Amino acid sequence: MQADIYSIQGLAGLNEKINQIKRVLNPSLYVKGILLTKYSDRTILNRDLKQNIIDATNTLNTKVFTNSIRESVAVRESQTNKTCILITNPNNNASIDYNNFINELLEV
Repeated sequence: MQADIYSIQGLAGLNEKINQIKRVLNPSLYVKGILLTKYSDRTILNRDLKQNIIDATNTLNTKVFTNSIRESVAVRESQTNKTCILITNPNNNASIDYNNFINELLEV
């Protein structure tokens, strides 16, 4: 999710849907974590919103992953070209971030 107010508001809806699915279909369903995308720790606003997201994830009984994906034009270019940034631009900061996230996810 992005570190913005609309994404935080969307967590409530996500939590509601997850609880519905747990009641009806899959009681063992859970969210492993939240990945922040288009994130910049250089701005106070993003850092503050990250803390709000961390607080909000308590309602989901989950966490915010340590790794996040930095904002990058290369990501948008890959999306536009329908290519994988990990292959077309493996040394880009976002590619490095995705690889770090994958490693973190596999450790959980």
